[in-house]
Amino acid sequence: MSAKASKHVKDILDSLGCDERSNFGGFYTTFAYISEAVRMGLELRGPDVNESRVAWTGYTWPAAVEAAEALAEGDVQMDELDLPGGCRGWLRVGFCQVRGLTEEGRHALVEAREKEGAFTGFDDLLERVDLEPAEIDALIRCGALDSLDEGSRPGLMWRALLWRSAANRNRSGASLELPLEIPLVQEPPEASQYDEQTIMAFEAEALDFLVSAHPLALYGETIARIAAEKGPPLIEAEDLKKNLGKRVRVVGWRVTAKPIRTIHNEVMEFISFEDTTALYEVTVFPRQYRRYAPELMTRGPFILTGTVEEDWGAVSLTMERLQVLGRGELPAVGQSLPAQQQPSKQGKRQTSQTAVSA
Repeated sequence: MSAKASKHVKDILDSLGCDERSNFGGFYTTFAYISEAVRMGLELRGPDVNESRVAWTGYTWPAAVEAAEALAEGDVQMDELDLPGGCRGWLRVGFCQVRGLTEEGRHALVEAREKEGAFTGFDDLLERVDLEPAEIDALIRCGALDSLDEGSRPGLMWRALLWRSAANRNRSGASLELPLEIPLVQEPPEASQYDEQTIMAFEAEALDFLVSAHPLALYGETIARIAAEKGPPLIEAEDLKKNLGKRVRVVGWRVTAKPIRTIHNEVMEFISFEDTTALYEVTVFPRQYRRYAPELMTRGPFILTGTVEEDWGAVSLTMERLQVLGRGELPAVGQSLPAQQQPSKQGKRQTSQTAVSA
């Protein structure tokens, strides 16, 4: 990572790193750190066989480093700076985050690049790095081979299947028994790209979070409908301080929680939630905790109703009511999203995963 990386990026990398510097998530989840990075103005870049390292990596553009103080004070906006892609910098998913990729496979990919340069194509990758079939599949499905620009992900899956069959015949002189009696062919068939839902499902399966969108984007239509209903105003988390003393509604995706016992031995909870604009704190007193405890064990999302309060400079929401929109489900392969979870344009992440634009 360049010396031009800001302290904020370094702190995030220390938490995500997957190496000896890492605190492996600390108090918050991986998802919480990457969401904060995106809110800071960093572009979230997916895993890439020619760019990722074992650990997460990041960079802050020099112009953003020089203007860091002015940006923090609000004297300058990012769109006023000449920043590539309009972003403060970028954060790249490391191979350590890809499920199905072994530790040996992670290091082998990096070592092959360092020894002989970038991979020039799919066949070059397979010839230079000894990967298990499940590892190749994981790299394809999470989009790590998209930058090779050699066709769709389903097309690459076909090529991987044929390559394994040929490799097996060369080793044993016998044909690999393919599942579902798929006939051996010389060339893979034409295969169009996965639809957006399937791409997100594979992301969730491989990474345990979404690169292409914030989970709240799946509930955009439902949130818009609720915002139009009678009740306290539905505000964004970044505007809580502007509404001190007022009853409001806020969208929330649960990040982390800390239950405690009161002097009367009743359980209450302090919970960190986020929307696409900010991380915020919520106080759940015993009465509300008893009523909503089972729901609060999930990630949501929720619509939280309560009063905005300030204590020693810290702004929080004292929760009165909880409306459940979901149970923390991310898209799953082979399953259709409920109507309220269809992908919406709102909440899309700034990302370099070109395949997600479908």
